[in-house]
Amino acid sequence: MISRLTLCLLHLVLLFPISGAEIRAPQIVCRDARNNPFPLDLQRYAVEIERHQDLVETTLTLTFNNETYRSLEGELLLPLPEHATISGYALEVNGAFREAVAVEKKRARLAYETIKARRVDPGIVEKEADGIYRTRIYPILGRSTKSVRISYLEYLPITGPFPFRPTYNLAFNLTSEVDNISVLVKNPGEDLVTHPSLEFLKNSHGHLEAILQNKTLNGKLTIEATDPHHSVAATADRAGGLAYLTLNGQFNEDEQAPVPHPALKRVALLWDASRSMSETNFEKVLGYLDAFFQTHPNLTVSLSLLRNVREKGGEFQVRGGEWQELRKAIAGVTYDGSSNYSNLQTNNCDLNLLVTDGLATQLPPHTSFFKANTPYLALATRPISALHPLSSLTYQTGGRVLDLQNMEVAQAIALTRQRAFRLPLQSSNIRVYPLPSRAPFVHRFLLKERFGNKRKLKLALDEMKVTTETLPPRWLSHLYGVTELQRLESSDASPSQIIDHCEEYTLASDLTSLIVLENFADHIEFEIPPPEADLREKYYAKLKERRQQSEERLTYVWSEVLQRHRMKAPGIEVLIYNELSKIQKFNEAQRYAFQAEQLDPSVRKAFLDWEREAMQLLATRKEASKQAKIAPWKQELLRLRIASQELTQKVPAARSPLAVSIRGLVRKPGTIEFQGPTTLKQALVEAGASKREDLSRVSLYRSGTKKTYNTLSKAFRDFPLLPGDMVVVEGLNRSSSFADADPFANSDPFSSEEPVDRAAEFEGQPAVVENPSAGNLPAQEIPESIFTRDLNAFGVEAETSQEATESHFDPVPIAAQALDLFRKGEEAAAERHLSNIRELFPHRSSALRLEALCHWQMGELLKAETTLKEALEINGTDYLAANLIATIALHKGKDSVEKARQIYRRILNSAWGRDEFLAQTILLTDRNALLTGGPSTVMESKLPKDLRIVVTNLQPDPSFQLTIQDPTSFRTGHGEISPTGVVNISTVGLHEITDREVVAGEYQLEGRCDRDQLLVISTYEKFSSSQQKASHEVVLLQGGGDGQLLKAVSFD
Repeated sequence: MISRLTLCLLHLVLLFPISGAEIRAPQIVCRDARNNPFPLDLQRYAVEIERHQDLVETTLTLTFNNETYRSLEGELLLPLPEHATISGYALEVNGAFREAVAVEKKRARLAYETIKARRVDPGIVEKEADGIYRTRIYPILGRSTKSVRISYLEYLPITGPFPFRPTYNLAFNLTSEVDNISVLVKNPGEDLVTHPSLEFLKNSHGHLEAILQNKTLNGKLTIEATDPHHSVAATADRAGGLAYLTLNGQFNEDEQAPVPHPALKRVALLWDASRSMSETNFEKVLGYLDAFFQTHPNLTVSLSLLRNVREKGGEFQVRGGEWQELRKAIAGVTYDGSSNYSNLQTNNCDLNLLVTDGLATQLPPHTSFFKANTPYLALATRPISALHPLSSLTYQTGGRVLDLQNMEVAQAIALTRQRAFRLPLQSSNIRVYPLPSRAPFVHRFLLKERFGNKRKLKLALDEMKVTTETLPPRWLSHLYGVTELQRLESSDASPSQIIDHCEEYTLASDLTSLIVLENFADHIEFEIPPPEADLREKYYAKLKERRQQSEERLTYVWSEVLQRHRMKAPGIEVLIYNELSKIQKFNEAQRYAFQAEQLDPSVRKAFLDWEREAMQLLATRKEASKQAKIAPWKQELLRLRIASQELTQKVPAARSPLAVSIRGLVRKPGTIEFQGPTTLKQALVEAGASKREDLSRVSLYRSGTKKTYNTLSKAFRDFPLLPGDMVVVEGLNRSSSFADADPFANSDPFSSEEPVDRAAEFEGQPAVVENPSAGNLPAQEIPESIFTRDLNAFGVEAETSQEATESHFDPVPIAAQALDLFRKGEEAAAERHLSNIRELFPHRSSALRLEALCHWQMGELLKAETTLKEALEINGTDYLAANLIATIALHKGKDSVEKARQIYRRILNSAWGRDEFLAQTILLTDRNALLTGGPSTVMESKLPKDLRIVVTNLQPDPSFQLTIQDPTSFRTGHGEISPTGVVNISTVGLHEITDREVVAGEYQLEGRCDRDQLLVISTYEKFSSSQQKASHEVVLLQGGGDGQLLKAVSFD
C-alpha cells in the first residue's frame, strides 16, 4: 500500500547544446528563507551508456542531498545533447524509482493541483517549447536525499565520408567533489572508450566500468567504433514490424546525374486553391514554372484546382516555352474552401507538379501514392518538414519537396534534374519515416509495417553493403513514438489522436504531460493508468466498477431537476403582491394608531377601497384561468398596480387638531394631537426623543411610503407633518426598549434604506419612495443553486485561450453564408464555402460543431454525425456536440432513439467540472425522457411540461443573453424565474426555458449578443407526454443589436 507521494512538479529544463561541448553539471536549485537561490550538493552521479551503431542511449541517475533542516522545492536543470529525446523518466518514491506515465495536459494539471492541495506530492513533466521541459521537485525533505533518473536517446552525428565510424561524446563538468561517480559502458565490444581521468575495467557482465569516490570530474568521454560500416539495418524481435536504417546512398547528391526527361510530354499541375493560399506570394512559384517551361518548352499541361473537391482548371499547350494562357488562368484563381488532397491521382502524365502550402485539411491514404507511376514534385510556398505527410508521399513516388521560400529558382531546377534517393521497398504496406541527417549522402529511415507484426521486413538492399544489428525493442518503440508524434503534429491529426499516441508511448508534448503518482487511489480518481503492468489489471477493474456506479452519481444532478420541476410559482398576481403587502400594513397601522375622525377621509377611503378590490381580484384568479379569461383579468391586475402608484401621490388635507403617531426609541410613544402646524423635530421633542444618538434614523410613513432621515445632519432641513403621518425612531439597532411594540418592526414591507441628510424636496409635501423593494411575499420553492451562481460569467472559461483571442476570426459568418447559399440552391458553392471552417479553424471543436450544423441543415445527416464525432475526439466532454448528435439521431426517426440514449449516457459519464452542472441537468432531462420506465427508483423519467425550449449556442460568447416574455409581459432572463413559473436556466452554450403550466397567450423568445450567433432552437410542447410535439430550427442572431425576436409560441 503506497502511503505518501513524493513528487516532483516536473518543470524540467532540458537544454540542448552541441554534442561534445563542455556543459554545466546537472544541479537542483532551491531558495533559502530570503528567496536567494542556492544549489543542492550532488551526492551521486551515475552514467550508463549503451550504443548500437549510430544510436545511443544515455541514462543519468542523480542523487541530491538536502543538508538543511527544511523541506525544499527545487528546480532541476539538466543539459542534453542536440537531437536527443527523453526515453525514460523516473522519480525516487519511498526508496524505489517509479516511472512516469503520459496523460492529457489539462487532466495532469488538475491531478497535480488537487493532490498538491492535499499536501501529498505528485510529479509532473511539461513540455514548454521545442526541446524545453520544466521540472520542479517537491518536497526534498530536510536532512535527506532525492534521486532522479533520466534516459535520453540520440542519433550520433555522421560528418565524414563512408565508411563511417560512429563516435559518441559526453562532456563532464563536475567542478565540485561528488561522493560517488560511476560510468558504465554496456557491451562495448571492440569500441575504443577513452577519458583523460577515468580508468575503465571490465566487470563480470562484460561491461566497462569506472568508479570515483569524492572526486571532481572534467573532460570528455569518447566512444569510437573501430569497425567501419557502410550501411546499417537494425531491427528487434518484438518491436511490432519496426526497422531502423542508416544507408549510404552510393553517391553524393552534388554529383548525381541529371534525370533524363526525353519522354516529358504531359505534365499535371495540381494547384492548391484553398483559403489558406489567398495571402501567398507566388513570385518564386511563377519563376520556377517559367524556368521549368524553358527547360521543357513543348508540353501539354493539365491544370487542376484543389479545394474541398478537385476541380478541372483546363488543359493548356506550352510551345517554345510560352505559357501565357496558363499563367492567365492561374492569375484568375479564386482562393476559397479547404485543402483536400485525398484525390491527387493523375492518369497519362509524365510528371506531377503540386503547388501547395502543405496545410491540407484532408490527406490521402498512405498507400495511394504507391500506385503512382510518375513522380510528384511539391513546390512548397512555406517550409515543410521532412516528417510532413507530403514529404513522405512525394518521396514514395520518387519525387521530392522543393522549399521555394528558402532556395533560389536555379537551385530548385537543379534539384528537379537530380536523381532523388528512393528506398527500394518490396512491399506497399510499409510506412517510411525520413529521419534527420547532417550529411547529404547519408539517409536515415524508420520503417513501420502497417499491417500485422511481422518480424522481418523485406528490403531490396542487395547493391549496398549492409551490416545488420539487433536493437532493444524499447528503443525502436520510442523512436517510432517520437517520429510518429512529429508526423502527427505536422499533419491534420486531431488533438485526441496526438494525446492517445503520446499516452501509448509515454511522451510529453504540447498536449500531454508526464506525471508520477504514488497513491493507487489517485490513479483511479483522475483515471490515469499506473506504469506497472501488474497494477494496470487492477486499475481497469476498479475503473470499470467506478463507471458502473456513475448512474448513482447522477442522482444528485437529478434531484436538482426534480426540485426545479416541483417548485410552485406564485402566479402573475405577484405583480401586486408588494403593493398589496405595503398597503395592507399601512392600513392596519393607521387603524391601530388613529381614530377615523383624525384622518383625511378621502385618502383613507382610497387606500381601503384599493385593498378590497385587490383581494376580490385575487380570489377570482383560479376561475379566470379555467375560463380562459386571463387576459381581462391581467388587465385589471395591471390597473390596480398603476392605481397603487397613484395612491402614493395623495396628500392628506390639513386638519385641526393635527394627529401624528410617534413610536420607537422615544420616552412617550403614541398618538399626539397638535393644535397647530408641527414639524418633525417639534414632534420628536414632544414625544421625548431627547437623546442625540437616537435621532440618526427617523422614518416617516406617509401615503403608503417610507422615508428615513438623519435628523442630526447639518444638511437636514426640518419640514411640517401632515394628518396621519407615522414616525418611527429606529436607532441603529432598531431596539424599542423605551417604547411600545412598533407595528412595523416585526414585518416591515417597506424598504429599509439608509437615512438621507436633507428633506428639502418635501417642502411640506408627502415623502415619495421610488422603486421600493418587496416586502412579505409568499414563500416560493425555488432551488437555491439557481440564484447562487453567476450564470452570465460561465462562458469566460469554457473556450480555449486560442478561441478567446481569435475574435476577428469567427466561423459563424462562414456557416451562415454557407446556409444562405444552400437555401438559394447553390449547393456546390455552399459546400465549398463551408469547407473554409476547416481551413481557418483546424482542430477546434466549436468550429466543427458549426460545420456539422450546416451539414444537418443541408440534409447530409451522415456528414453531420461524422463531423460531430471528430469534435468529440478533440474534446471528449463536449456536451454541445453530444447534444447535437443526439438531436440529429432523433431527427432521423424512432429507430435512432437507442442511439441517442447511448450518446447521452456516454457524455453524462464523462469527466465534468463544476461549471457544467447545469448542463448535466438539461442533458439528463433529455436522456430520461427517452427512457420507458426510469433509470432507477430515485430518478423519474417523465417530467411533463407544457412548454420546454432548449437553445444551443454552438459558438458560445460571454455577451450572449436570452430572455423570454410570457403572456403577462413578464420578462425572464438568465437564472431567473417568472411569477407564472417560467424558468430560464443557462450554462455555457446550453439554455433551457420551461413552463410547467402555461397561461394563454404568446411566449416570445428574444436574444442579443455582441457577435453573430447561429442558434439551434428546439421547442417542445407537452414535453415528455404522449402528445409531445417537437420542432428544431436554426436561427441566425445578428450581433450588436438591442435584441432580436428568435421564436414565438402561442397557447390558447
